[in-house]
Amino acid sequence: MNIDFTKPKLRLVITLLDMRLGFNRLAEIALVSLHINVKKGRNLVVFIYKNRKIAKIIGYDNKGSILIVRHLDRGHFEQLMGSAIGPS
Repeated sequence: MNIDFTKPKLRLVITLLDMRLGFNRLAEIALVSLHINVKKGRNLVVFIYKNRKIAKIIGYDNKGSILIVRHLDRGHFEQLMGSAIGPS
């Protein structure tokens, strides 16, 4: 499977959400809270848990839903956090 990360917009969310949530619930949160409809295939949404050790990426392509989970044994998602722009 090849995922093209260059076409859709990448949205970063730092969250206090329960990271046991699956694609459907995360997509619903993206739609209701962030007004991002992942199922249109134009956005990838990255949810990073508050401890910065777990990240979930959700998206959609012409074959269906995408859920990628990354759990770090060491370190944190520092580079993504450094580039995040919070509310003004």
